[in-house]
Amino acid sequence: VYSGEDKGIRASDMRGLGDDFQIWYDYFAVPQLKARISASHRDADLSFDLKSDNSRAVASIPAYVERSDFFIVLAPDVEHADVPGELLGYTSWKTRGWCRLERMARILSRGSTHMLVARRGDMLFEIGPQDYLLDPVGEGQFTVEADKAKVVPVIESLFERKLADAERDGHLSTYRVLKSLLPCVFRGLPAVRALE
Repeated sequence: VYSGEDKGIRASDMRGLGDDFQIWYDYFAVPQLKARISASHRDADLSFDLKSDNSRAVASIPAYVERSDFFIVLAPDVEHADVPGELLGYTSWKTRGWCRLERMARILSRGSTHMLVARRGDMLFEIGPQDYLLDPVGEGQFTVEADKAKVVPVIESLFERKLADAERDGHLSTYRVLKSLLPCVFRGLPAVRALE
C-alpha cells in the first residue's frame, strides 16, 4: 500500500496467455451518459436507466480492476484531436479523476498491484504504488464536477475493505498507515463519512 512489492513482472509472466484473458477498455466499458442521452433525449425513462447504468458501472470499476492480471495504461504521446498543440500522454492520463480512481482501485485491490504504462510500441515501464497519494482522486480533472460525489462511496468502500483486511490479518502498522493517509486520499472530495 505504501511501499513497492518485492516481486516484479517478468516478460515470461505475459507470455503464453493464449485465449485465457479478457480486455476491459475503460472508455467503452463505462456507459458514456452524455452521448447516450443525446441520442435519445426524448425518453425520460431511458434517461433514468442510463444514470442507473452509469452508477452501477462506476461502482463496478474496482471489481474489474481487481480481477485483471495486468493493469496497462495505454498512454502514447499524441496531439489532442481538438486542441492543436496540446500533447496527451501519461502525464495527462494521471490528471484525470476517473483514471486516478482506477489507479487507486488497483493499489488497494487484494490481487496484484502492478501497473504498466505503454508509451510506445517498444516502451513499457512499471509505475509505483505511491502515485495515488501524490495525485488524489478529488484533485483530478472531471468533465462533470458532480462526478466527484460519485467516486466518494467507491473510495470509501475500497478503504473500508483494506482496513478490515489489515485488522483481520493482524497488520497493525498497515492499518495505522492507512488510517493516517485518509485525509490525503479524500482531499478535494465532498462529504466523506468517518471510516472506522
